Amino acid sequence: MFCGRQFLSDSVSTPRYLPKPTYIAIALMYIMRTGISVEGHCVVPKDAWLAKNLPSLTTLDEYGYRKNKYTCAERFIKVSIDAALEQTAPALLARHIFEHDGSLGGV
Repeated sequence: MFCGRQFLSDSVSTPRYLPKPTYIAIALMYIMRTGISVEGHCVVPKDAWLAKNLPSLTTLDEYGYRKNKYTCAERFIKVSIDAALEQTAPALLARHIFEHDGSLGGV
């Protein structure tokens, strides 16, 4: 499974606009070929059927879709996951500290 944290920390830029829903759906299906996990937790599940049956990304234009728009949508999804994780991590740490009487043991 693809480790999202590694890719997301290496991401160079974010999309300048919200990709069309069609391209987000296409990008999500291609991401699901391998799935995304972060620190052992599944964020986007792997789907064996999609991995086996989706055509190569290089053929998107044959179906009337532009590869650069797909790439922007894929980046948008991955950057959005990263942003959500960055916002969630402090809250999870605070909850852990509260639940364990202020101890950081195990973190």
